[in-house]
Amino acid sequence: MPNAQIAAPIQIARAIIPAPDLGAATADANALVSAFFAADTAEGRAACIHDAGKYSAEIEAQFGGAGGKKTELRLISPISGMPQTLPGGSPVPLFKLVTSAGTHGALIRLETGADRKRRISWPLLFETHTAALANFLKQPTAEAAWFHVGLRPSHGLEIAAELRPKYITFDVQVSAGRDLHFVACVERDTPLGRFMDRQTEWGKSYLARLLVRKLDTRSEVPCLLVIDCEGAPER
Repeated sequence: MPNAQIAAPIQIARAIIPAPDLGAATADANALVSAFFAADTAEGRAACIHDAGKYSAEIEAQFGGAGGKKTELRLISPISGMPQTLPGGSPVPLFKLVTSAGTHGALIRLETGADRKRRISWPLLFETHTAALANFLKQPTAEAAWFHVGLRPSHGLEIAAELRPKYITFDVQVSAGRDLHFVACVERDTPLGRFMDRQTEWGKSYLARLLVRKLDTRSEVPCLLVIDCEGAPER
């Protein structure tokens, strides 16, 4: 009988994606945000936003000076460290935006258009400036909704001990401040749970768009059940 050959273990290597030039991104963010708040026309504001045509009504409702009171810029500054896109693993510079209407610190990222120019990503700015996730959690609804969030793997100490083996947990960031704290829970023994476990590493942070609904874990901290992650393989 021929000797059996033992297959070598398969090693999975993560691609190393170089970080973008933070100095150049910071210069672009400062210029775009300054131009956005200085603009006195819808066209001027739209010129600073990636894919602005999709969001023109929201942009004007939020920053167009409806009711005669225009939102004023207070601060734009880079946030230390770069989260990675989930999925994809691309490092993303993030910026803290403080305005007269959003003192908690909204989050800004830049998107590169077909013309290779960077502009402000509206969904992240809008959701974090209006505290959309926090407001969603205050509503008496069991419906699910999509949100852009920052994620960091956690021990899930906020939820009941008997529930921790069931979930992979993440601290959720939806502002540049520390005042909003949520926990995202993904059912461990599911395709989505296994995907997010493979795609994330302890000590690293991520930026993702998640489909979530409220989850009762008998915790004092609001908890979310993650139902889907944009870009995850179909299950």
